[in-house]
Amino acid sequence: MAIDPQDIRALVRAIADDPEAKAELSRLLSSDELRGLSVEVGRLAEGQRATQERLDALAATVQELAEAQRAIQQQLAELVQAQRAIQQQLAALALAQANTQEELRSIVDRVGGLTGFMVEHEYRVKGPARFSKIARRLRPLTYEEIDTILDPAVQRGALGEAQAEDARLADVILRGRTKENASEVYLVVEASALIDAGDVERALRRAGLLARAGVETVPVVAGMGATKGATEYAHTKGVWKVTDGRSESPDGTVLTDDA
Repeated sequence: MAIDPQDIRALVRAIADDPEAKAELSRLLSSDELRGLSVEVGRLAEGQRATQERLDALAATVQELAEAQRAIQQQLAELVQAQRAIQQQLAALALAQANTQEELRSIVDRVGGLTGFMVEHEYRVKGPARFSKIARRLRPLTYEEIDTILDPAVQRGALGEAQAEDARLADVILRGRTKENASEVYLVVEASALIDAGDVERALRRAGLLARAGVETVPVVAGMGATKGATEYAHTKGVWKVTDGRSESPDGTVLTDDA
């Protein structure tokens, strides 16, 4: 049931006019319960103030963290930019290195070709002296003289055109006399700065082709040095090896210029 405001006003006037009722109401309002409630309200207000202070401090910390995050993001962006610049520089360096390596390979190839030519020329010019441990009275053949041996072999079918051309590609072919019985012999020489198994194989093959033209041949490899594999292969296949003053027979016997 709703309370009529007039009843409340009447009650207030009645209490005001009644000293005893007024004193009782005052006593009630000053009771321990009310004082305790007031203290509790004060505590709650203090707790609210402390909570607000903590919230303010937390907000400040969040702001500082946000600013720090923005600074880190800026630094990361700068690092990414620097990394891109470094990658571009590395790519440019790699390209320059590749170009340099290509130029070096070209130089090495040219030097290797020039060295091979010089070695071949050396054994062509000084063949009679360099190969004197193998045969005597040696003389390098001209291309015309080689043709006079190969062309008849092609005509009678002993050699094919491609085989004759392969034989003509021998670095040096010298004619001389064997040391044992002074019979005519042809040295088929493959010259290289560093003799390898491929040189041995070519000397052996081309000497065999020239032999099919009806002459006695001796396969020879010559150079400034030789690989271990080339030396072993030469011994196995009966090929002479000549390296700067040393002549090594197929059986491994070494003869020097002083021998």
